[in-house]
Amino acid sequence: MALRITTWNVNGIRNPFAHPPWRDRRAFDAMFAVLDADVVVMQELKIQAKDLRDDMVLVPGWDCFFSLPKHKKGYSGVAIYTRQASCAPIRAEEGLLGVLTPPGASRPYRELPPAQSIGGYPTAAQTEALGADPAQLDAEGRCVAVEFPAFVLLGVYAPANSNGLRDGFRHGFLRALDARVRNLARAGKNVVLAGDLNVARAEVDTARAAEMLRKEGLTHDGYMASPNRRLFNQLLEGGEVAGERDAGREDAVLWDVVRDGFHPGRRGMFTHWEQKINARPGNFGSRIDYVLSSVAMKDWWADANIQEGLMVGIPRVVHTRFATPALRAWLTRPSFSGLRPLPRLRRPEASRHLQRRAAAPSRHHEPARHVRGRGAPSRLVPKGHAFAFRPLAARVRPAAQHQGHVSKAALGFERGADRSSSPARAHGERRGPQRRERRV
Repeated sequence: MALRITTWNVNGIRNPFAHPPWRDRRAFDAMFAVLDADVVVMQELKIQAKDLRDDMVLVPGWDCFFSLPKHKKGYSGVAIYTRQASCAPIRAEEGLLGVLTPPGASRPYRELPPAQSIGGYPTAAQTEALGADPAQLDAEGRCVAVEFPAFVLLGVYAPANSNGLRDGFRHGFLRALDARVRNLARAGKNVVLAGDLNVARAEVDTARAAEMLRKEGLTHDGYMASPNRRLFNQLLEGGEVAGERDAGREDAVLWDVVRDGFHPGRRGMFTHWEQKINARPGNFGSRIDYVLSSVAMKDWWADANIQEGLMVGIPRVVHTRFATPALRAWLTRPSFSGLRPLPRLRRPEASRHLQRRAAAPSRHHEPARHVRGRGAPSRLVPKGHAFAFRPLAARVRPAAQHQGHVSKAALGFERGADRSSSPARAHGERRGPQRRERRV
């Protein structure tokens, strides 16, 4: 079975359990079983670190990596869940600029040795050109970066223009994203960018295009010349750019997997609708959630689509699936590197449970991530920082850089472990749907 990546703006990490098919079984492993994904990228979690429950972070058979906002509570937030039987990250970080300090370290990500960092951080000149405070850009819980041997996965929740007061911050974030992706590409690393970018790529990607052109008196070129849309399209192969490309952005480095790979002429392929006007039944929406990959990865994909039939009232799920079986073997290599051991959860019931498990002797020689029930999490780190829940006994191996197509001869095929997992019971009060942040 090919490896599958799913991105989903959940509009609150508790929100899915207010809707079928998870209303009756409120458990994350049940959610992931329906999604049938190996990597799940969630955005707009709307939760504080102190409110995270065991069932959210101790999902049997899964590792997870969170980034939550430092100052504004119950806002933004990104998480990446990875299935242990399918893939093993070798590094994980928070933010785009590398200015935050990882737990247990005295230096920010960008100042760590190359073997301990993902790299590709914006240069001093690129940072100065952002027009926004770098620390603030990385303090809102908007990006988690997870590196696999085959590529770097960026899970992103870009700022919206809900009231028109944060145009500079929004554009600065997109410039930082553009710089990080391009720098990673120059370093020879493949990139998969998944998440809510809050930008409609072209007129076909929003039902409001004709209305906007009429109300604002714009031509097609004027619509495409919007600063954020222009910047976004310069990243994409086949992206329409009004006029000459910007200096330093002459080359496209990413590819729209869903649109250009599998649905080039499809209309009405939307992922977000205004809830206050009940726009979803009439499919009057926008496509602002994407899975993008390095151009060199075009042949790796077997399928990509927007998942239908899940729930009314929250955004759709975008999923993609790799075609190369050898890539799965690559991702399942037991390599955890650069993930620092973090203190454990402070909750007494969790601590006692984990201490008993950590004290139990292992009868296996393989990494703990392949042993059901032996994974142990780190504790929550200070607000505004990324924290990872992962097996304590995971092996550390240096990361290898790879480019191009993956071959079985180069890697050696390894079959994944059993994908079944024991159920985890979710608890806590059920909440109804919340309104997703408005996009313009």
